[in-house]
This record gives sequence, structure tokens and C-alpha cells, in this order.
Amino acid sequence: MPFTSEDIEAVTKFTDAHIGVNYYILPEMTENQKKSVAANGDITSFILKNNSDQICGLRLAYPPGNWAHGKGSKLRPDLWPFQLNEAVAALTLIFVAAT
Repeated sequence: MPFTSEDIEAVTKFTDAHIGVNYYILPEMTENQKKSVAANGDITSFILKNNSDQICGLRLAYPPGNWAHGKGSKLRPDLWPFQLNEAVAALTLIFVAAT
């Protein structure tokens, strides 16, 4: 299901529990959700819920024009043969909990 603004707090709690506390903080997750919305309103990030309606997976992806950098510093967009804001969509995270 699409990752909407109503899911931000629950998604942040999910990442705290399964990836690491404060790997994503609430303001950052809010920004991640906003970056997931394309100009036409499509949402490119998704959450997975189990039968108990609990989040058990997350895919963060941003449409072209909404991604400028990742969490790390090793990317070298200055070496890419195109402009970052024109042609790059980004899949930044796919995580499914083991339980």
C-alpha cells in the first residue's frame, strides 16, 4: 500500500524497531514521505502490512526530480552523464522484517 502522511509515525517506529533507533528520525521520515510523491500525485514509496495491520516492510523510492542525495557520502553525481534533478529516480531502501 502507498506510504502516506498518515503512516509516518508508524513507519518511523517500525524502522526504529527493525533497522535501528533513530536511523530515521521523525522529521527525516516526514521528508522521505513528501519526496515519495510525484508531481502528478502518484506515491512511489510503499509499506507492507501483515494480517494484524502492523507494518512489516518498507520501500522508499523517489520519482525523478525528488531525490538529491542519499544518507551516505559516497555517491558521485558529478561524474554522471546527466543532471541529478532531471533523470534520476531513487530506490533508497527496501526492508522487510524477519518476524
